[in-house]
Amino acid sequence: MANSPSLTDYINKLIEEKGFPEGIEADVMEEIRTDLFERVQNTVNLTMIKNLPPEKLEEANNLIDTADDTVVQEFFAQHIPNLDQVLAGALLTFRDTYLGASVSA
Repeated sequence: MANSPSLTDYINKLIEEKGFPEGIEADVMEEIRTDLFERVQNTVNLTMIKNLPPEKLEEANNLIDTADDTVVQEFFAQHIPNLDQVLAGALLTFRDTYLGASVSA
Protein backbone atom coordinates (compact mmCIF):
# COMPACT_ATOMS: atom_id res chain seq x y z
CA MET A 1 0.00 0.00 0.00
CA ALA A 2 1.38 3.36 -0.98
CA ASN A 3 2.05 6.16 1.46
CA SER A 4 -1.42 7.70 1.29
CA PRO A 5 -2.20 11.21 2.51
CA SER A 6 -4.78 9.84 4.95
CA LEU A 7 -2.23 7.49 6.55
CA THR A 8 0.29 10.32 6.70
CA ASP A 9 -2.29 12.52 8.44
CA TYR A 10 -3.14 9.69 10.84
CA ILE A 11 0.54 9.22 11.71
CA ASN A 12 1.13 12.95 12.20
CA LYS A 13 -1.88 13.08 14.53
CA LEU A 14 -0.58 10.10 16.52
CA ILE A 15 2.80 11.79 16.90
CA GLU A 16 1.11 14.99 18.06
CA GLU A 17 -1.08 13.09 20.54
CA LYS A 18 1.90 11.15 21.85
CA GLY A 19 3.43 14.41 23.03
CA PHE A 20 7.09 13.94 22.27
CA PRO A 21 9.38 16.35 24.14
CA GLU A 22 10.01 19.80 22.66
CA GLY A 23 13.31 20.16 20.85
CA ILE A 24 13.56 16.57 19.66
CA GLU A 25 15.98 16.45 16.73
CA ALA A 26 14.49 16.44 13.22
CA ASP A 27 16.30 13.25 12.17
CA VAL A 28 15.05 11.44 15.28
CA MET A 29 11.51 12.65 14.57
CA GLU A 30 11.78 11.42 10.98
CA GLU A 31 12.95 8.01 12.26
CA ILE A 32 9.94 7.88 14.57
CA ARG A 33 7.62 8.85 11.70
CA THR A 34 9.12 6.18 9.39
CA ASP A 35 8.91 3.48 12.07
CA LEU A 36 5.35 4.43 12.90
CA PHE A 37 4.34 4.37 9.24
CA GLU A 38 5.77 0.86 8.84
CA ARG A 39 3.95 -0.34 11.96
CA VAL A 40 0.63 1.16 10.85
CA GLN A 41 1.05 -0.26 7.36
CA ASN A 42 1.80 -3.71 8.81
CA THR A 43 -1.31 -3.45 11.01
CA VAL A 44 -3.48 -2.54 8.01
CA ASN A 45 -2.01 -5.32 5.85
CA LEU A 46 -2.36 -7.96 8.56
CA THR A 47 -5.95 -6.90 9.27
CA MET A 48 -6.85 -7.19 5.60
CA ILE A 49 -5.28 -10.64 5.29
CA LYS A 50 -6.92 -11.90 8.50
CA ASN A 51 -10.35 -10.77 7.30
CA LEU A 52 -10.08 -12.15 3.79
CA PRO A 53 -11.99 -15.40 3.15
CA PRO A 54 -9.46 -18.27 3.21
CA GLU A 55 -10.34 -19.34 -0.33
CA LYS A 56 -9.22 -15.91 -1.59
CA LEU A 57 -5.74 -15.94 0.00
CA GLU A 58 -3.91 -17.46 -2.96
CA GLU A 59 -5.53 -15.02 -5.37
CA ALA A 60 -4.64 -12.14 -3.04
CA ASN A 61 -1.01 -13.25 -2.87
CA ASN A 62 -0.81 -13.38 -6.67
CA LEU A 63 -2.31 -9.90 -6.98
CA ILE A 64 0.01 -8.48 -4.33
CA ASP A 65 2.99 -9.83 -6.29
CA THR A 66 1.82 -8.69 -9.73
CA ALA A 67 -0.82 -5.94 -9.60
CA ASP A 68 -0.69 -2.27 -8.70
CA ASP A 69 -1.99 -0.93 -5.38
CA THR A 70 -5.34 0.17 -6.80
CA VAL A 71 -6.18 -3.32 -8.08
CA VAL A 72 -5.11 -4.90 -4.79
CA GLN A 73 -7.20 -2.43 -2.77
CA GLU A 74 -10.24 -3.05 -4.97
CA PHE A 75 -9.81 -6.81 -4.52
CA PHE A 76 -9.80 -6.52 -0.73
CA ALA A 77 -12.75 -4.11 -0.75
CA GLN A 78 -14.70 -6.54 -2.91
CA HIS A 79 -14.01 -9.57 -0.70
CA ILE A 80 -14.12 -8.11 2.81
CA PRO A 81 -17.54 -6.87 3.87
CA ASN A 82 -17.38 -3.49 5.65
CA LEU A 83 -13.62 -3.18 5.03
CA ASP A 84 -13.60 0.48 6.07
CA GLN A 85 -15.09 -0.38 9.47
CA VAL A 86 -12.72 -3.30 9.94
CA LEU A 87 -9.70 -1.08 9.20
CA ALA A 88 -11.04 1.74 11.37
CA GLY A 89 -11.31 -0.68 14.29
CA ALA A 90 -7.76 -1.91 13.73
CA LEU A 91 -6.43 1.66 13.59
CA LEU A 92 -8.29 2.60 16.79
CA THR A 93 -6.79 -0.40 18.56
CA PHE A 94 -3.35 0.52 17.24
CA ARG A 95 -3.84 4.13 18.44
CA ASP A 96 -4.88 3.01 21.92
CA THR A 97 -1.88 0.70 22.17
CA TYR A 98 0.58 3.29 20.82
CA LEU A 99 -0.66 6.13 23.00
CA GLY A 100 -0.76 3.84 26.03
CA ALA A 101 2.99 3.20 25.75
CA SER A 102 5.14 5.75 27.55
CA VAL A 103 7.58 8.12 25.87
CA SER A 104 11.12 7.88 27.18
CA ALA A 105 13.29 10.88 26.49
